[in-house]
Amino acid sequence: MLVSVVMSVYNGEKFLKEAIDSILNQTLTEFEFIIINDGSTDKSKNIIETYNDKRIIHIEQGNKGLSKALNIAISKCKGKYIARFDQDDICIPNRLHEQFNFLELNNDISVLSGAVYYVNESGNYLGRSFPITKTTLIKKKLMYSGCIINHPSVMMRKNDLNTVGGYSEVIGDRFTDYHLWLKFINKGFKIKNLSTVFLKYRINQNSITSEFFIDSSGIKVLLNIVKKEQITLNDANLLKNICIPAIDYFDNREKAYKNLPNYLHNVLFFIGEKNKGSLLSGLNNIWQFFI
Repeated sequence: MLVSVVMSVYNGEKFLKEAIDSILNQTLTEFEFIIINDGSTDKSKNIIETYNDKRIIHIEQGNKGLSKALNIAISKCKGKYIARFDQDDICIPNRLHEQFNFLELNNDISVLSGAVYYVNESGNYLGRSFPITKTTLIKKKLMYSGCIINHPSVMMRKNDLNTVGGYSEVIGDRFTDYHLWLKFINKGFKIKNLSTVFLKYRINQNSITSEFFIDSSGIKVLLNIVKKEQITLNDANLLKNICIPAIDYFDNREKAYKNLPNYLHNVLFFIGEKNKGSLLSGLNNIWQFFI
């Protein structure tokens, strides 16, 4: 087995079928799909059980939280690569194929993320992300500015993930992905973003990743832990960039697709497909300097 897809579910009935279908309909067909239902009280279990696909490994458990659920699921993975995915997002059909091919050709990359289309709760297009793609700049931004990696779009090397110890079960669900990227960097592993869009990221007020209230006590727990692990961070910048009220954070997420690159990107759709790829590539390179 080369690829394992891991998804934790908690009361995800609203978008769960669409999310599962987007994985099962990937152009890369040989993978295992581990779905861990983390104590849902809605119809999530019933939805999962409607599928009769040998690639799905369904795990039921009482609620333990996202970090513990992911570590349990990962311990069951047989794949060389582990792809993360969330219960309310939609995978682009060639996502797994693109990431698998890239990692097979680039042995120095441990974590591979990409761009996303932002969609609302109805699935309507809002804009797209323009991620930082230079590995040196990714490292710098992670160390000094906060998280710039889209967690549900990530594919990781399982051996490297095991080396850094998986997800922290001490920090809590809000910072565990960011802490994971810091551990990869601290061990000398490389993280890469591609400008390729890998999924539709749902802006959803009720999702796990959109519970936006982050207080100073939470970030202080993170800072204390990474200091014990001898990871050097710019505390002042992180406090400024991460510790912000819920409504401000959600507004900032909207700003991620209300910018000049997205305006030009949308204009290109009206112009047509000719030369769009090269124009978008150039646009993305320019945007790196403004992030």
